[in-house]
Amino acid sequence: MLFPPNDHRAQSPHAVSLASHLPLIDEGPLNDLLAALESDMAAVVSFVTAFIEQWPERFRRIVETIGACDSIGAVTAVLSLNVSSRIIGATALTAMSTELETVVRQGDFDAGRCHLGALEVMGSQTLRALSSLRYGTELAVA
Repeated sequence: MLFPPNDHRAQSPHAVSLASHLPLIDEGPLNDLLAALESDMAAVVSFVTAFIEQWPERFRRIVETIGACDSIGAVTAVLSLNVSSRIIGATALTAMSTELETVVRQGDFDAGRCHLGALEVMGSQTLRALSSLRYGTELAVA
C-alpha cells in the first residue's frame, strides 16, 4: 500500500450524522487512482493539489446556489464536490455532500443552509488531512 492508513477523523461538533463517524481520508481510492494512472505519482499529486486549490470556489458555489434556492445549480455544485471527494478518498466529505445533495434534491434549502457550517469545517479538516499525506512531495493548503 503506497498510502498508509491514517488516524484522521472528522472533528466537527456540527458535523452531520454519518460523516462525523468516518475517517477524513481513506487512502484506498488514492491508491486506485495511482494504479489507474499507471503509477504516475505526479498526476495523483496534481489531482489532489487541484482538489485543495478548488475547495474555496466549490464551497462558494454551494453556498451561493443554496442561498439562491437554485435547485439545478446547487445539485450540480454538490455533485461536483461529491464526485471529486470520492475519487480522492475524502470519505467524510463525500458522506456529508451526499446528505446535502439529498436535502437539496428535496427542495429543503433551509436544511441545506443548516449543513453549510459543518460542510465548511469538514472541508477545512479534509484539506489539512490531504496536505499531511506523504507523497514524497509537499502539498500546501491554499
